[in-house]
Amino acid sequence: MKLLEELQQLIKAHQLIKKQETGTPDEFAANLNISRSKVYNLINTFKILGAQIKYSRTRNSFYYETPFKLQLKKKLKQLYKY
Repeated sequence: MKLLEELQQLIKAHQLIKKQETGTPDEFAANLNISRSKVYNLINTFKILGAQIKYSRTRNSFYYETPFKLQLKKKLKQLYKY
């Protein structure tokens, strides 16, 4: 299911950014199994959610400039029986 895959990518990306272990944009994309352009779409999603993300060439990693907490809740429920 595509939505679950995207949520898992979002969570994994958040963890890597938080630990400052994303690597270069290309390495980050490879680690998440997405394209480089999708990495920047993901970064933009975090920014829309209020994260202040920067990239450090010294550390070769994206990082949160200020603390950012991502909290996702998954609850799937069957609404109809077929």
